[in-house]
Amino acid sequence: MLRGEIIVMSEKGNKFVINAGKAAIEAVDKWHGGHDSSHVTVEFIAFYSGVTEKTTIILA
Repeated sequence: MLRGEIIVMSEKGNKFVINAGKAAIEAVDKWHGGHDSSHVTVEFIAFYSGVTEKTTIILA
């Protein structure tokens, strides 16, 4: 996370706060969602690895 803060909710209702300077591993094959909880625009860098012709992300 380069700037800002997000709150991520897991499918079981657990909340995780990720803010500037921290790193996180995205949940795979599990529902999760998040929102910007800061007063600035969130900026982050995401790296995805995957397999040819297999979806790595589904946008809602």
